[in-house]
Amino acid sequence: MLSPQSCVLARYSYDPLDRLISHTRSTAPALRFYCENRLVTEIQGALRHSIVQHDDLLLAQQQHENEVFGTTLLATDLQRSVLHTLEKNTESQPIAYSAYGHRSAESGLTSRLGFNGERPDPMTGHYLLGNGYRAFNPALMRFNSPDSLSPFGKGGFNSYTYCLGDPINGRDPNGHWSLFRRTVEIDGMKLQVYRRATRREIANVIDETSRINESIQGKKYEINQIFRADKNEFLKKIPLKDLAKDVINTNPSVSTKELPPTLQTFLETKPASADFFELERGGTVDITRLGHLSLDAGDKRHLSDLTKNFLEKTSSLLKEISDLRTQKHRLQLSIGRFKL
Repeated sequence: MLSPQSCVLARYSYDPLDRLISHTRSTAPALRFYCENRLVTEIQGALRHSIVQHDDLLLAQQQHENEVFGTTLLATDLQRSVLHTLEKNTESQPIAYSAYGHRSAESGLTSRLGFNGERPDPMTGHYLLGNGYRAFNPALMRFNSPDSLSPFGKGGFNSYTYCLGDPINGRDPNGHWSLFRRTVEIDGMKLQVYRRATRREIANVIDETSRINESIQGKKYEINQIFRADKNEFLKKIPLKDLAKDVINTNPSVSTKELPPTLQTFLETKPASADFFELERGGTVDITRLGHLSLDAGDKRHLSDLTKNFLEKTSSLLKEISDLRTQKHRLQLSIGRFKL
């Protein structure tokens, strides 16, 4: 008996790293390009799609065809599933999934990426996880083929199961093992950790965060010491006329508009021809308060050298505190995302 003639519906090509790099149906092949393990560009003939992302966050999708560009903004959940798309002059397009990523026919996919930020296969609608390693069928809620790391390796005892039956709290980006979400509290902030961050990694982040917090407190203490009058002979009440004279003599071409607010107000209330030094005999100003005001941009450079040193040291400490906070933020994001 003759077998029916076979018909090739699609061809899939892989690179030496076992990554899916092209998918060919009846039209031109769709070529895929990766950055590390993430799909970043897909080209089919004159049509090109690019995925814009930062770290683990999906941001937008760009489309380019015949010198015409289009951008689609992507709104995702914590597991990278695309829930809304927004294009210029159009309404937001919602996308709904079942717990295992199945979409109804009415909920069309308006972006290249879908459930858990993965690219669905245009032929079957299945997700070829691990950049083409094996197909996950969201309708059947299982993989189409067994895991090569099962049953005794990281794949687990059940070689076909997806996320051990818990797709709400887990995802499987490589088709081998699941990454489960857990909440870790660091420095009073709750982070959602998805990747396989070890206890040691999390402990190191907690220890480093504590060290950074101690450094920040130390910088704040230094600033407080600078502003204490008994620690700095300059920080005391001095005659306003002496301060004004020092500023004018040090900067003869300075405009009154460039002076610190306290001196600016003082000068503007006096006639241009008046000898304000004599009129304000006995007037005083609290340098500590003036120092705070002079932290505004463009003020500190118009004070005397002594005042400059005082303000520059304070500004330097504030910059160090800002850098430490940025360092702490990046450190915490290295193991997870802030819980909203």
